[in-house]
Amino acid sequence: MPWLSGDIFGFSGPVTQMQTLAIRLRDLTRFSHVALCCEYAGQVLLWESTTLCNVPCFICGKLHSGTQATDPETRVKNYHGSVYWMRLRDKLAPSEVQRLAYWLIREYGKPYDMKQCLWSIPSLHLYPSQGYDDSSWFCSEQVWAALQHVKRIPVDILAAAMRPAHVMRWLPRWGVYTAPQKIEQTCAT
Repeated sequence: MPWLSGDIFGFSGPVTQMQTLAIRLRDLTRFSHVALCCEYAGQVLLWESTTLCNVPCFICGKLHSGTQATDPETRVKNYHGSVYWMRLRDKLAPSEVQRLAYWLIREYGKPYDMKQCLWSIPSLHLYPSQGYDDSSWFCSEQVWAALQHVKRIPVDILAAAMRPAHVMRWLPRWGVYTAPQKIEQTCAT
């Protein structure tokens, strides 16, 4: 599939991982993780903030936690679970791709926001802080903030309050993205 800058991937991981289970239970959704495609150095990469990626980062060549970029095809083939994708209804202009890439590179290497992940656990009743903190990123928080940076979604909605289900449900409902479609994987999940 020729991925485009602005495409969003929604991951539905196995419930054997506590982190995945907590996120899915919070919103009664199949989605536990999201990531955003954007062109960098002549190819489209999948930008995400995660602790669970088993594919080396394209930029540093190593496995690491936090914000990173991977080859979309390799990431999908090596993911143990289902992957879905959504496309912007109005393609990003070249200037928007450039602004998005700049923002993602600026945020690259920041740590994973475990507080946001814990907020996804229903029994803890934790809520995001009132202020804006971009020192670390939860997956959906990073995707939401990136799309706000290129003014594709409302800037008055706190990115820290977003979870994977919000990204995968609300953006198609608002008419900004197409409905999620399952990606056929070529390896066993």
